[in-house]
Amino acid sequence: MKLDKLVNMSINQSLVRSVNTTVTTIIALGTVCVISFVYGLNSITTFAFPLTLGMISGVYSTICIAGPLWVDYEKKKADK
Repeated sequence: MKLDKLVNMSINQSLVRSVNTTVTTIIALGTVCVISFVYGLNSITTFAFPLTLGMISGVYSTICIAGPLWVDYEKKKADK
């Protein structure tokens, strides 16, 4: 099987699991953000909100950027 087809199949197989894990974590972090905002706990809000943004960017990077970038790298390395 060609590498690009293998990576695409692997991403598709793990997509649902990755999204479900991220959504669950974001819900928990969102709850922490809301509760800390209501009670005025600024130190927790300043920790949980960037962590939430990091989770979103991390899942996007893992699914949409890392696999295709690795395939391109391997293709260029094989061409040399």
